[in-house]
Amino acid sequence: MQWLCGKLIPNYHTIADFRKDNPVALKNMFKLFVTFLMDAGLISGKTIAIDGTKSRAHNSKKNNYSPKKIERHLQYIEEKTLEYLTQLDTLDKEESTELIGDLQDKIERLQMNQIKYEMLSELLTESGEPQISTTDPDSRSLFDTRTGRRSLLQHADGS
Repeated sequence: MQWLCGKLIPNYHTIADFRKDNPVALKNMFKLFVTFLMDAGLISGKTIAIDGTKSRAHNSKKNNYSPKKIERHLQYIEEKTLEYLTQLDTLDKEESTELIGDLQDKIERLQMNQIKYEMLSELLTESGEPQISTTDPDSRSLFDTRTGRRSLLQHADGS
C-alpha cells in the first residue's frame, strides 16, 4: 500500500477517518476477500478466530454482576422488605385489607430476587472471578480508554 501511495505513510487518524467514511465499501471488500479465499481453497469459512482483539460483548451492564453490585442489590431488597413489612403492620392495625395483597406480592418478588442474588454470589465465589455475567460468561466490564467509561467488552481469547 505504501508503494502504491508513493512511499506516503498515513497516520492512524487518516486510517481511522477512512474506515469511518467508507464502512459499506470496506464491508463489501472484506466479503469479496473472504469469498476469494474460500474459492481459492485457502480457508473453509467455518472457523473464525480473532487474536487479542476486544470486541463488544453480547451483554448489558444490568446482566453483569460484581460482589459490590450484588451486595447493593441485597441491601436494597432488605430495606424494601422492612419498608413493606412496616406498611403491613400499619395496615393490620388499621384493619385495612385493600393493599395487603399487593404488599405481599411485592415481598414475594423481593424474596425471589434475594434468592437469585445469593445464588449469583455463590457462583461468583466458586468461580474466583471478579465478575459474573448471566448472559455471556466471557464478557467483563472493563475500563474503555477510548471513551473513559466502563463498558462490557469481550476478549477474543475468552479472558
